[in-house]
Amino acid sequence: MRVYEAVIALMVTSFFLGGLVPAPLNIASSLFFSASALHLLLNLVILGFYGKILEDGMGARWFATIYLCGAVWGILFSGVSVGGFQASMAPGASAGLMALLGTIVALRPLAWVVADFFPVPAFVAAGFFIIVRLILEQNLDIMPLLLGIAFGYPINESKQQPAPAGRGPPRA
Repeated sequence: MRVYEAVIALMVTSFFLGGLVPAPLNIASSLFFSASALHLLLNLVILGFYGKILEDGMGARWFATIYLCGAVWGILFSGVSVGGFQASMAPGASAGLMALLGTIVALRPLAWVVADFFPVPAFVAAGFFIIVRLILEQNLDIMPLLLGIAFGYPINESKQQPAPAGRGPPRA
C-alpha cells in the first residue's frame, strides 16, 4: 500500500470512528481527522488527485514527513491540549494537505492544480488559500502551507526531475 493510500484510509477511519477514540489517542487520530462529511470528501478528492503524483515525485518518506509535520502543526495551533488530551478532535487532515500544496508550490509553482473546482497554477492556488484564510480568520492552514514550501526547496534541489502535479489545465 502506498503512503497516500494509507492516509486516505486513515482519514476515512478517523472520520467515522473519531468519537470512539480513547482520549490519549485523540492526538494521533486528529492527524487524519476531517470536521464534516463534505470536508472529508474534499480532502479525499484532493489527495486522490495529487497523492500518487506527489509521492512518485518526492518519495514516500518525504510525502509522509511533510503531511505529518503539516498536520501536527495545524493541530498544535488549533488549541488541542497535548498534555491534557482534550476529548474533542482537531481536524489535522486539511493542514497536512496544505503542507503538501506548499511543497507543490516549491517544486513546480506553475503546475496546474484544482482550487475550488478551477484549474490554476499552484502558486495562484496557494495565494488564493492564504487570502481566503486571512479573510475568514482561519489562519491555521497558512503555517502548514509555508512549512510545505520550506520542505519543498531541499527536495527540489535533491531531485533532477520532480513531477508533483499535472502538466496543464484539463481540456474540455
